[in-house]
Amino acid sequence: MTPFLAIAKLTCRATMRSYVFHFLFLLLLAVIFILPNTIISDGTAKGLIYVSLKYCLGVSGFILSLSTIWVSCFTLSNDLETYQMHMICVKPVSRVVIWLGKLTGVVFLHGVLLLLSSIIIYIFTIWQFERSTFSDEEKEKIKNEVLVGRRVYMPEMPDFSKEVEEQITKLNLAIKEGKPGAPDKQLSLAEKRKLIKEIRNQIIAKYGEIPFGNFREWKYKALDPLQKSPLSFRYRIYVGKVSSKDQRQTLGIFGAYVPFYENEEDAKKGKEPKYELIPKTSEPESFMCGVFLEDKISPVIIRKDGTARIAFQNLDPEKASLFFQPNDGPKLLEPKVSFFQNYLRAAFVIFLRIILLAGLGASAGGLFSMPVAVFIVISYLIFGISASFVIDIERDFGYDEEALRASESLWETAARQTSHGILAVIIPMQKFEVSDTVADGELIEFSFIAKFFTEIFLIRGLPLFVVAVYLYKRREIGLIVKK
Repeated sequence: MTPFLAIAKLTCRATMRSYVFHFLFLLLLAVIFILPNTIISDGTAKGLIYVSLKYCLGVSGFILSLSTIWVSCFTLSNDLETYQMHMICVKPVSRVVIWLGKLTGVVFLHGVLLLLSSIIIYIFTIWQFERSTFSDEEKEKIKNEVLVGRRVYMPEMPDFSKEVEEQITKLNLAIKEGKPGAPDKQLSLAEKRKLIKEIRNQIIAKYGEIPFGNFREWKYKALDPLQKSPLSFRYRIYVGKVSSKDQRQTLGIFGAYVPFYENEEDAKKGKEPKYELIPKTSEPESFMCGVFLEDKISPVIIRKDGTARIAFQNLDPEKASLFFQPNDGPKLLEPKVSFFQNYLRAAFVIFLRIILLAGLGASAGGLFSMPVAVFIVISYLIFGISASFVIDIERDFGYDEEALRASESLWETAARQTSHGILAVIIPMQKFEVSDTVADGELIEFSFIAKFFTEIFLIRGLPLFVVAVYLYKRREIGLIVKK
């Protein structure tokens, strides 16, 4: 244990003497203290706290990630290039201990920096909130929408695959029979995929559309029937089309199914109540389209089975259709933990990311020179980002496996399956960015943290680190000669 701790301690000292580390440290301080005062918010109290929290935490995590990659690559490759490893290896110290000691030193140092920066950002956020001159109503809105940890519930969505399949079948029949307006028979794979995507998008857009005078209901599951605190309802309405341009005010009425008993005896006996759709207001409400809005809803809408139903009627003054994007929900948000607890979870996720990046950097630094190691790690991360983007595009097409195979050749199917196999071992780090989640007041679930730790750290990261340590242990350092 003594050699392990000594190596970790020396790694911290060597890192703190590095000019590059000094630069990144100063940049981190600038982000924490200067960035919140330079970014312009929307002028509201919520916008001020949201921007400060989102950008400070996000950029701080990014800088610490860069520093982790550089230091972890440098500390192992530099020892080999300066022949320090040659002197250590003649002593009774395993290379595994050396690798782990250096990794621990890097993680410890950046963990301390993360702790300090997280504390400063937290204190600064609370200080900003306390010293702001906004109204009590605005401050209460911050407490309910930003400085909180709320579990997010999305409405049930219909399965579009069957309708997509029916539309594709009709399209194929029209192409085969050569009907007027049908696409050409000689469609390329890319053209077929584009058509399938357009069909799915049209079906989803049709589902999200609410014509003038019509109702739309959303059903939510797995809510807490014992919830006592008010729920939040976050939504975004578009008028005319799903676009950020040419949006205006519209009118409509939200309602919810509320329980009631026909007589007092049924209530006393604890019978299942009936539910009636009750509008939120007696007159149509005005909504600004194209922006996120939030309302409060009583928890009485939650039934004993954990379900709830919310409805909306389109009363647009120009009789235009209104649209709700499925990605926007609308969402039901249930308060679960305090902002401090949610903030701690976010800091812990960032710390796990630092451990992963340190492991990647140490793996590359133990096998390659400093420039090559940094290049490999950065390339690995870029490939993960690109791979995730490709998978997201594929999911966006919405076709099933059979429809996909019907529109591609055998070698294309094999190439696609191979790509999925490669993606199974890549770590898409951008998928675990939590600054937006915290700034939105949304709960970072323990299931999310467990998924990060299990799928990314244990299943993908750990085997990679074991292989890297084995290769590092087997590396012939006598062949390393600096020219």
